[in-house]
Amino acid sequence: MIAENIALQKTAINDYMRFAAIDCETANADLASICQIGIAIFEDGNFKNSWDTLINPEDVFDPFNIRIHNITSQSVLNSPTFKDVYAELTSFLDSQIVVCHTMFDRSAVNATCIKYNLPFITCRWLDSSTIVRRTWPEFSQRGYILKNVARHLGIQFEHHVAVEDARTAGEIVIHAVRHSGNDIDQWLNNIHGSLSPRETIAQKGKSDGPLFGEEIVFTGRLSIERREAAKLAALAGCNVVDTVKKSTTLLVVGDQDVRNLGDNDKSRKHRKAEELINNGQDIRILTEKDFLNITAIEKIEPADIAAAFNPPKQCANCGITLSLGPCKPIDADPTANQEHPRRHYVYAHLDENDSVFFIGRGTSRDAWNDKRHPVWMRYVEKHLNGSYRVLILCDNLSPEEAGEIKDNWLSRMDPDSLVNWVNYYRPVDMEANERLHTLSDKNQQLIQDAKRIEKTGSLEQAVAMYVQAIEAIMEYASIQDDTGLIARLEQEENDELGLRGEVGALDRLTICLIKLNRPQEGAKRVEDYFMTYRRDRQTSTAKRICARIAKAMMRGDNSAGVQGDIVI
Repeated sequence: MIAENIALQKTAINDYMRFAAIDCETANADLASICQIGIAIFEDGNFKNSWDTLINPEDVFDPFNIRIHNITSQSVLNSPTFKDVYAELTSFLDSQIVVCHTMFDRSAVNATCIKYNLPFITCRWLDSSTIVRRTWPEFSQRGYILKNVARHLGIQFEHHVAVEDARTAGEIVIHAVRHSGNDIDQWLNNIHGSLSPRETIAQKGKSDGPLFGEEIVFTGRLSIERREAAKLAALAGCNVVDTVKKSTTLLVVGDQDVRNLGDNDKSRKHRKAEELINNGQDIRILTEKDFLNITAIEKIEPADIAAAFNPPKQCANCGITLSLGPCKPIDADPTANQEHPRRHYVYAHLDENDSVFFIGRGTSRDAWNDKRHPVWMRYVEKHLNGSYRVLILCDNLSPEEAGEIKDNWLSRMDPDSLVNWVNYYRPVDMEANERLHTLSDKNQQLIQDAKRIEKTGSLEQAVAMYVQAIEAIMEYASIQDDTGLIARLEQEENDELGLRGEVGALDRLTICLIKLNRPQEGAKRVEDYFMTYRRDRQTSTAKRICARIAKAMMRGDNSAGVQGDIVI
């Protein structure tokens, strides 16, 4: 468990940051079967208060769900329905920033609103799991379930109690704000864009622009990406900065009427600007509409905008700085060298129908390298007969430009059609993911406990625990938490090559059995294991296990011998 060092954090918590965090438990696999709701309110970067209630879902309870949260039909017998608490729920969430860890809770609330023919709650949803994936590299692909992240950050909570899970999701956002340097507004605006968490939009204005000399800051949700707004401001002559300070002259507030906002609804930047205005600083606060009118964007021809927002050495078609319409996934920058791409570059792999199935970045001949992730190799070898086309999308880039453009392409493509294993936008079945990690973590703990027992000399007890661990593997070994094309390829691979288990548990089990002079039992356990978990048969641990059993059987001069499919 690694707690963050507050002294080294890069930014102070937003003094005015207010948001709600929500978590829901469901009675069964139907998202509309909410049986518990918990809400945690955060103000000034601190947990303030909470609200929670059991809900009668008017639905059946699945034993699997009961084992997770311990809520039964009897528990909610006298509880209100979702419709009964809807008004109270709305009072907490309406017009607020609402955090949930994965979109499960947002989907559950919306599904239940549909069930009872109620309007969706008007709020701004913020997925804390996506923030986690973009803030801490160790969680970028897997392991970002609530329990794992809380353990990493040193947050104590009781899992699968809705209000506790909600509070934890909120505290995770607080940690991410401190760690990344992004305030809540930046996360709201950048979470689905191609900006990295630590990337700034700051830039110098054009010296011949009509607003040259102005210093501008953006806050709130804009109708265009904040990167686009920054480019427009710079084109008009403004120096764009990330925070309000004494040199700031313009603040643009997005997606709201600045004349009717209450104090609690204003962002930190908005309040800071008003504070400076009260102290005599000349800052003008604008709506996004006013900003667009001032920069005269409506008078600029689309071709001129495209030219201004796509300088040389950037992709002319992927909309990296300004979206002028859908990105055409097979249109490359016409200046890109298709045979010998220069410096860093971004490329696509296409099938015989010119459909993109992989987006990559590299240097030299990386785009033509066939040594890749097993999912890519399986798709190319088994489904494309080893044939594919390389298309250089843009080249002659810096490493930072290449990373940014690659991420932008990934964000605009259907993730279910790609075999990019590392892809922030790749959907994951979070319910299955959490179930997999919960069961796997429990079994790993059992194996560790068995190792400790083994060291004390209680070999019989250790054997029983290792056997129990091996029997429990099947509960999670076949769980599929990926979706789309990658999920189909993984299932195909499992069908062909077999599942993976916990070969380390088998390794320790055979050691214990040999010490107890029971090599025959060890041989049978090994044979049964590799019949079920065929993928593990080719590991170096498997070879060591089988050699150990064979040697023990020979020492015992066992007439039964060793089964041929045990010795590798």
